[in-house]
Amino acid sequence: MRNEGDLNRFLTKEIKKIPRVMVVKASDKYTPGISDFLLWKDGRGAFLETKFVTKLPNLNRLLLRHRFSSKQVGFLKGMTNMGGCPAWGAIAIGDEKTLYCFPSWHIPSEGNWKTEEFLRIKSSIPDPIYDHTKPRAFKFTEVCEMIKQLFLEESKPIYKGPYIHVD
Repeated sequence: MRNEGDLNRFLTKEIKKIPRVMVVKASDKYTPGISDFLLWKDGRGAFLETKFVTKLPNLNRLLLRHRFSSKQVGFLKGMTNMGGCPAWGAIAIGDEKTLYCFPSWHIPSEGNWKTEEFLRIKSSIPDPIYDHTKPRAFKFTEVCEMIKQLFLEESKPIYKGPYIHVD
């Protein structure tokens, strides 16, 4: 993988293999903030915004060249807080072949981390036991598990909306 476009094509292909999960890869250039992936499983929605880094930059530099925009962060946090839906930001590190997933409330409002801060977070990620309130790491070969974990997330909603069951 060379860039975020390659990552998103890969993720779309892998997610479509998962039974009972519907995925829409957003391509709306006119509504800033809409997340890259809109997912549904058993009447429950989930959202995923992705970023790609070829390799980790120097410690004192910012991790992301293209940070999570304020509208993206607002969308993800809004879906969690108001809609009660799981919403993650995922950072793929190309040379590690790993996706680091952050529940929406863990994404800083400025949409970026210093590399040194990211490495501290990365070192505290439990493996293989997942705490649904903390960032998690998945290898590129574990996309199915990543999506399962996304839907298991206990989001922190203000209002926990009704589930819509589809037969």
